[in-house]
Amino acid sequence: MLQYKPGDEYIAVATVNEDLNHILSWANTWRMTFNIDKTCAVNFRLNNLRNHTIDNIIFNNSTVQLVNTVKHLGFHLSYDQVSHLIGKTNTFLGLFRRSSFFF
Repeated sequence: MLQYKPGDEYIAVATVNEDLNHILSWANTWRMTFNIDKTCAVNFRLNNLRNHTIDNIIFNNSTVQLVNTVKHLGFHLSYDQVSHLIGKTNTFLGLFRRSSFFF
């Protein structure tokens, strides 16, 4: 997982592309292949940053498709689900912090 600030999208893409090149080099060493048709990227971001898009992620000389939902190990992960989980977690942590103040 890569975290970046608004305006650093190009740096993030360059970092991801460099990491993907290392993975591809490793895969070539061990004679493994990847199916680029099944390869995709999801950009989980804050609501106010939805207009900041990530593009030009390249893997094995092909552009990786940017999607809003991905199925991984039978689970569908989407921006909305992750946002909901983050909100619930923050609520729980806030309650925990307030209650632990008294102990």
